[in-house]
Amino acid sequence: MDAYLKNFGECLQKEPPFCGAECPFHMDMHGFIEKIRKGMWSAAFKTYRNAVGFPRVAAALCHAPCKSVCPLSERGGAVEMALLERACLSFAKDLGATSYNVPAKRGRIAVVGAGAGGLACALRLSAKKYNVEIFEKEDHVGGGLCEILPPDLLAREIEEQFKHEEYELRLSCEIENRSFLNERGFDAVCVATGEGGYDFGLLRAEGDKGDRYCLRDGNTAWFACGALIGDDGIYALSGGLYMGIVIDNFLKTGNLFYPPNAAATRMVLDAARLTDAPAVFPQNGEGYTEDEARGEAFRCLKCQCDACKLYSDLCDFTGKWPLRIRDEIAATTLPGVSEIKATPAKRLLSASNTANICREICPAEIDLEGLILEGRRSMHKQDKAPWAFHDFWLRDMDFADGPEAALCMAPAAAGTCAYAFFPGCQLGAGDPRLVEAAYDALLEKHPDTALLLRCCGAPAEWAGNEDKNAEAVAEIRDAWRGLGEPVMLFACPSCMEILGRRIPEMPLRSLYETLADRGANVPDAGVSAAAPCAPCGEWAIFDPCAARRNAHIKSAVRKLASEAGCKLTPLPVQERVTRCCGYGGQPSAASPEYAAFVAEKRASESALPYIVYCANCKDIFIKAGKECKHILEILFDPPGAVLADKNASLNSPGVPFRLATVTERRHNRAELKRSLLEKYWNGSSADQADRADQDESAARPRLKIGEALLVQMDEDRILEEDVREVVDFCERTGRKVYSEISASYSGYRKIGHMSYWVEYRPTDSEDEIELLRAYTHRMEIALEAVWNGVKTNVDM
Repeated sequence: MDAYLKNFGECLQKEPPFCGAECPFHMDMHGFIEKIRKGMWSAAFKTYRNAVGFPRVAAALCHAPCKSVCPLSERGGAVEMALLERACLSFAKDLGATSYNVPAKRGRIAVVGAGAGGLACALRLSAKKYNVEIFEKEDHVGGGLCEILPPDLLAREIEEQFKHEEYELRLSCEIENRSFLNERGFDAVCVATGEGGYDFGLLRAEGDKGDRYCLRDGNTAWFACGALIGDDGIYALSGGLYMGIVIDNFLKTGNLFYPPNAAATRMVLDAARLTDAPAVFPQNGEGYTEDEARGEAFRCLKCQCDACKLYSDLCDFTGKWPLRIRDEIAATTLPGVSEIKATPAKRLLSASNTANICREICPAEIDLEGLILEGRRSMHKQDKAPWAFHDFWLRDMDFADGPEAALCMAPAAAGTCAYAFFPGCQLGAGDPRLVEAAYDALLEKHPDTALLLRCCGAPAEWAGNEDKNAEAVAEIRDAWRGLGEPVMLFACPSCMEILGRRIPEMPLRSLYETLADRGANVPDAGVSAAAPCAPCGEWAIFDPCAARRNAHIKSAVRKLASEAGCKLTPLPVQERVTRCCGYGGQPSAASPEYAAFVAEKRASESALPYIVYCANCKDIFIKAGKECKHILEILFDPPGAVLADKNASLNSPGVPFRLATVTERRHNRAELKRSLLEKYWNGSSADQADRADQDESAARPRLKIGEALLVQMDEDRILEEDVREVVDFCERTGRKVYSEISASYSGYRKIGHMSYWVEYRPTDSEDEIELLRAYTHRMEIALEAVWNGVKTNVDM
């Protein structure tokens, strides 16, 4: 966990924008622009004045160095920041200086020179309520500014900005040595005597931290700024303000040395933010109207390193930056009792994808998703993980790896196997015929291809259960070795990515690369195709997040789709930044709203139907109402072709595709195993399983479930088998409550971590029960019974 948290120290979120770094005053450009956009002229003016000290002077001196670094320079023209600053002076209703109610501070400061640098330093320190004295050898203030600005403007501005401050001004008072000020008990001296002025030895002073112009003489610290050290015009003004901050810091900490007045930025702007936007120029040729100024402000990109907010669905959905999410995860995973400490990210940890998109798009390679996974592991180790968010998936994984669905068989006709097909648990659950068709195609090309049906362990990894995941991976490794360590052919990119990482010695290849090797006539394997495949329209291929770095899979799928007659149009964002469909990490139980939000974003990227090669992506998009087909459907169910051993195509024309329910998905896995055993291995195990299932079903009443309830059960991930178990339990034990109003029974039973409730009633048929309601919750009901005077917990 510490390594992931440390990685966030490189986050660029708070790096200044290009213009802010280039600005001599390092003004808050984002705040300034936002206030102008809203027409808040007085607020914008305050932002400007607080940054520059003397707003009219700064506006007159500013040569807009920010324009040289504006990303819009070649996209319609740099933002006219200088004109926006002057617009504030024109439209702000209150241009007066602010009176700050700050208690007086201890510390006497002398400012030698009343030019731009000296006045700025004196203004900053007097506003902080230090005792400030200004010494000027001439009989007036302003220094070199008097040669640049109109005298009345300069005088009015100096008077305005100092009107609330207390200070002493000594004109016609030239200081010629340090002892004069040292003897008068000044704690610090700012020397701003102008170009060629007396430097009091400061220009020859070199500290051990660089050539900063500072030294200590007795109890007095001396600093230099302004034209004396080479700053002129706007830079002398900004340098003086900065020197005020430096002296303030010295008086608080005693630290003599200071960093340069520079704010280099490491910020990286995502290219997607750049759009052509013509600059707004004032129609009168002099200054903006209010509407013109706001229009120019809206051109500003408000540059910020925000690729995470642009591409991370979690940041977008929650409105939180990675640094905020990091802090919440750190607080949540901190060891301790959750009842007495905050756990702000307990749901967020489970309600997020784990597709590593932040690490891919972040210039600093911040691994937000890696932190989330590590947080899940930490919560699991502390036994604080919200198990309800992952319980269904872990039980589903157990079923896929159990005797009803798992299968590891070498080809009956081959003594050894060079290949093994690993379709993954979700492809067969959604449509087992696709697995069978793909295996037929593989056997035609490679008769020595084995078959391995089971889960890759993703649910355990995503739940943070490392022990369960390691156990699943160990079983897969043993099965692979038992087959002679063949090349594994994967239909699921997620399975391929996970097992490639967990079993690095295993040779891997995607099913689609192997099928693409066959050339353009893929459908002839396992498919009756009397006529050539007809063009199947215009599509967009949606690449799954697990294939982000695998160019070979992407290329193979595009080749297969093109050869099948599909016209392909790239997705504008997904082709460049491969993001998750919303399934990865299985966030839907913790936050259905977030899962739907992600699915809608991916589905709406194009109006074209999608071709996918991840079964999870297909399920997500079909549920979101997006027209979508798996590449295997394109290959093995083209127009005019049907599966060799079926009498109808995978999706009959005119019949809308319906996703299998959670119950049907389990049945599909079991049916796939039975079908494959019967087709390739004489079906002895399948026959025994069928007979056992038939005997068990015959002894139990049928469940009558309405269509609306079936839909609700599927959304809530309630299996018909679990409902059956609760009903059987209630009937067997008599632990049920009768309602005379509905003439129905209610009862519950805890299965795994969840409590399942049902409401049911008998029908006119003796072998049928009608289910009226079914729901689950995470509460455990503790009942006590008294037997012979002793309280005993009742097992429900």
